[in-house]
Amino acid sequence: MDVEEFKIYQLGKQLLYKRTLELKSKIYAKYPVGGALHIVLDDGNIDNCHIECCMDDINALKEDREIFLECANNLLKMSKRQRYKIYRTIA
Repeated sequence: MDVEEFKIYQLGKQLLYKRTLELKSKIYAKYPVGGALHIVLDDGNIDNCHIECCMDDINALKEDREIFLECANNLLKMSKRQRYKIYRTIA
């Protein structure tokens, strides 16, 4: 990976992180304890298995399904360090 490719890669990671924080804020505006992603966003269980476990609850939602699904998919794309930072950031 050359310097330009690395810059593009880093920018993509930053945009993903920023978007996920926006989604977390939207979720907490309506669901004060994190809704269908409670065990991840509110309790800090950030392993893939925890996020994937929430997917069943998310798929059963009638409201706000898209927001939760995008947030969960974004988290699965992140490193554990990024996920931890998302968890620790107050929405």
